[in-house]
Amino acid sequence: MVELRRAIGSLRAPADQAALAPAPGLADLEDLAQKVLEAGVEVRIVREGDLSEIPAAIGLSAFRIVQEALTNTVKHAAPTAARVLVRSDADAVEVLVTDEGPRPGSRPSGDGDRAMPSGGHGLVGMRERVVLLGGTFQAAPDGAGFSVRARFPLRSEERAR
Repeated sequence: MVELRRAIGSLRAPADQAALAPAPGLADLEDLAQKVLEAGVEVRIVREGDLSEIPAAIGLSAFRIVQEALTNTVKHAAPTAARVLVRSDADAVEVLVTDEGPRPGSRPSGDGDRAMPSGGHGLVGMRERVVLLGGTFQAAPDGAGFSVRARFPLRSEERAR
């Protein structure tokens, strides 16, 4: 299944992207946050639990969820602030990305496509990534901003459901 997911993902990737670099994971969130800051969104990353033994497929999908959620923040809410929470316990990895919405008196630039590379295909792509790994996904307005929550089960019997 993992190989099938990779094959499908490669079909969606732009043809000019070389797959020479290692796939990103949760350890790469700080680099992502720096790119997002350059695009006008301050990002605070919070980690809870032991994230060192997360399966690579979940780490990659979690990173892509954060990337896409922050890209949407840049496109629809910048300048603003966002918070990324990555939490792990024995059962699951949970990712929560929240933004505060546009700052009072500002207007989103709408040019996030040029400012930051997207991690996938919007909310639909995020949901697909999570469901393929047996998880749950929610995205909705949250006060003045928006929140994206993904939960990836770590136990293989939960992922098989």
